[in-house]
Amino acid sequence: MRTVEHALLMLAPGPHLHPVGTDRVEVRYGATRALREVSLTIPYGVTALLGHNGAGKSSLLRVLVGAQRPTSGEVRREGRDIAAGGTALADHRAATGWLPQRPGLPGTVTVEAFLDYVAWHVDLPRTSRAQHVRRVLDVTDCESLRSRRIRSLSGGQRQRAALAAALLGEPDLLLLDEPTTGLDPSQRELFYRTVRAASSDAAVVLSTHLIEDVLAVADHVLVVADQSVEGPIPLSTLVDRDDPAAAFSTVRALMGEPR
Repeated sequence: MRTVEHALLMLAPGPHLHPVGTDRVEVRYGATRALREVSLTIPYGVTALLGHNGAGKSSLLRVLVGAQRPTSGEVRREGRDIAAGGTALADHRAATGWLPQRPGLPGTVTVEAFLDYVAWHVDLPRTSRAQHVRRVLDVTDCESLRSRRIRSLSGGQRQRAALAAALLGEPDLLLLDEPTTGLDPSQRELFYRTVRAASSDAAVVLSTHLIEDVLAVADHVLVVADQSVEGPIPLSTLVDRDDPAAAFSTVRALMGEPR
């Protein structure tokens, strides 16, 4: 396995970088430090966020989406500090799709009504709102669920509906926290295709504990360990996808698990 330091050098001249990044971000919960001095810029394509449970992955995603203010440091989009709130944060959220680990979906409404509400919330024009809803229903294979109340859906179906909501408005930044939880193998394959298509003109950050997710879709990895973040590292500098056993072992080690 090549070293992380070598892989970082391989970034020069670098991938196409998204205009969102962090500068010396620190997150604390009381006396507990979750993230320390995190400075990074997200590349376009799919970036897998790796680390053991409790490493700080969810904290980093919440900071990136603007759902949580860092204790110190800045989160910037196009030169504006979104951590300061105001219009910078509002503009950032409008251009960002967010799928939290446990999305709280309203159980009493239909999938279509839920997506129509989300489309209104992200300020999609009324004249094209239905078209946007139809598009995300189609790409997430939720068309057959459109008239179903959310409380009647299985766990995997709810996850697909939540992904459809995150894709509304064609965001240029898509943040996904454990998105394949509850999906069966066929649903996971559909998810991979959907994320790949979205990443053609967006930056996707995918937090996952499944090695299969990383090897299926990731272009880069961010590794969270000891409250610090290394990367983004091109996955191709770390693994050889033509050697599945070695690739599996390498990604497992990056996740903080023993080989």
